[in-house]
Amino acid sequence: NVIDDEILEESINFKLRRGLPQRIDENNEEFCKKLMEKAALSDFNDLFWAVHPGGSPILNRLKSTLGLRYEQLKWSRKALMDFRNVSSNTIFYVMELMREEVMIGSFSVEEIWLGTKIVHQ
Repeated sequence: NVIDDEILEESINFKLRRGLPQRIDENNEEFCKKLMEKAALSDFNDLFWAVHPGGSPILNRLKSTLGLRYEQLKWSRKALMDFRNVSSNTIFYVMELMREEVMIGSFSVEEIWLGTKIVHQ
């Protein structure tokens, strides 16, 4: 078991075990390759990645396994740094950071929408 949870009256507590990054990583590459094939894409670095940042070890393994450049996960890393892992809604912070960068002109809207065809959580 890699995630322990406890539901209380006022909150839900999660404890992520050390084996979680490895468990996630075991299936990432094959899963992502299948999605890439469906989108007729071949290079993982051609996409912008909105990844739920469960923690730095998870992001580091994804970067390593898929051969991603650092900037491909920059929004996930920034969300993790700014907000920590706040469960499922963390992905919305990641996507908001991506949107904000579009608004200040670093990327065109077309690049962002093409890049977010694949959202892997």
